[in-house]
Amino acid sequence: MTTTAGRVTIELGPSSPRVDAATAQLRHLFPATGVDVHVGYGPPPAGYRVVDAWRVIPSAARPLFLVPVDAGAARRLLTSHNRLRGPKVRAARTAASLAVAGLAAVSGDRTVLRASVPRDVPDDAVDAALVTRHLRRHVPGAVATAVSLRAFHPLAKPTVQVTDGRGRVVAFTKVASDPATGERVEREAVLLRDLGAGLPGPAVRLPRVLDHGTVGPFTVSVVEPLPQSTRGARRDDEDRVLDRLATFAAAFDDAGPATAPLRTTALWTELTARVRAVTGPDCTRPDLADALRALTESVERADGDRPVAVGAFHGDWVPWNMGWAGDTLWVWDLEYGSRQGPVGLDALRWVYQCTHVLDGATFTEAVAAMAAAGPRVLPRLGVPAADVPDLVRTLVRVHLVAVLSTALAALAAGRGLPPGLDPDAAAVLRTWTAP
Repeated sequence: MTTTAGRVTIELGPSSPRVDAATAQLRHLFPATGVDVHVGYGPPPAGYRVVDAWRVIPSAARPLFLVPVDAGAARRLLTSHNRLRGPKVRAARTAASLAVAGLAAVSGDRTVLRASVPRDVPDDAVDAALVTRHLRRHVPGAVATAVSLRAFHPLAKPTVQVTDGRGRVVAFTKVASDPATGERVEREAVLLRDLGAGLPGPAVRLPRVLDHGTVGPFTVSVVEPLPQSTRGARRDDEDRVLDRLATFAAAFDDAGPATAPLRTTALWTELTARVRAVTGPDCTRPDLADALRALTESVERADGDRPVAVGAFHGDWVPWNMGWAGDTLWVWDLEYGSRQGPVGLDALRWVYQCTHVLDGATFTEAVAAMAAAGPRVLPRLGVPAADVPDLVRTLVRVHLVAVLSTALAALAAGRGLPPGLDPDAAAVLRTWTAP
């Protein structure tokens, strides 16, 4: 498949579902910047020079990973942090690592993907146009980069592993090339820095931010790698995870639990600003915009003055965003977080996401499971049993505002709606808007 985005040409070969998915991912890694960039196999076009390269694994026809060209470095990289991954991904990466030397020997140069630019483009302009090149030149110890070419998702952005010459990961980097995802990457970097500094002791750890900011059109966040021994959290870790959630929520709380009216919390202020931004006349889903606006106004009227316990809010407290290194819970992916949100919302969202993503439940079913879990999970965070029913209703309504405003922001950015919301999202919002 060949695509041209401004002055960027990406050539990955004949179109297929897998090649098209990889191309969609690479469009976000190599957006148009004013510098001519060619990404493809074989020698660079006449008058161009190669500025970055990767080996494609397992083959050009089935591109799943971009890894260092050196086979030994690629093998080490593919099995790095494998205990974090699910069984299918772990098996695929292990199989690829075992085969990489043979694949390299058989395919030779045919599976080396090269990024090239005109010879007269200066290095500083290249760094601004190719974020992978910038990372190799500016992250201490960096020699190569690697990217997992997963299927495109409206809320996703490339995550680049930065490695040394032997394939050991020296940093993880999130890369955003549009305002919607850039805002989330920037928010996470600030929260990782500020919340990490406020966490007491080793019970919960956040990756240390090594660098963040803008590079050309990109917003980037570079963080330290997790310990190699880190094991991915599982759904049946719920009790231990909820205990650590209380520690996380208290990261900014030096004087014990605090309460505040919902409308004054940082999270609600951020959500209402987003709702106003995404529900205007330009929204291409007026049914969702109308339902979201009505629900937000209902929450303001009925719950705005409700005192809620507040604490640090993660925003995506789920098994795939955390892992255990010994007795320490490492937590990452705070793109939807806030310095201050209602205590208990992260716990209910754990149930919602596990039901929706892991069980494959519909949006309606996942929201119902979230509400039903209140009596089980909220008392673990200190909520009196008598307060649970009213608090559950408030938290579910806030959750729905968060989910739909994020979805409409992705839609406004041209990324489409996240899967799993249609066809019942508007009906669910109307149900939770009713008195």
